[in-house]
Amino acid sequence: KISKVGEGSFGVVWKVKNKQTGGIFAIKKIRIQSRDHGVSMAAIDEINALQELRHKHVVTLHEVYAKPSGNIFLVFDFLDVDLEQIISAKNPDREPYVALVPADVTSYTHMLLQAVAACHCRGLLHRD
Repeated sequence: KISKVGEGSFGVVWKVKNKQTGGIFAIKKIRIQSRDHGVSMAAIDEINALQELRHKHVVTLHEVYAKPSGNIFLVFDFLDVDLEQIISAKNPDREPYVALVPADVTSYTHMLLQAVAACHCRGLLHRD
């Protein structure tokens, strides 16, 4: 583990380094609801969808593994920044401030629409 990246509805995300390759990845530890109920169906649906989906604007799920404790771990590409961080950095009330120019908005919108289209082509609905 290098550092904790964040926490979501399903679990905690860590930035990690592969000891053998030196590659940097993100590992999402899925919270189990309880020993009796296991992993939520929403988490299982997310895993299934990400295993099918390969697109340049969708983060890649490399591996899924489980521990005897019942925890499930998802190994993703690690991204230094996400769109929310880019937009926040371009907020005039935050430092450092960089104006968000129309070409940026056009480019980000195009990438988002391509990623959503890739989901829709596979019958997946993105809810965020």
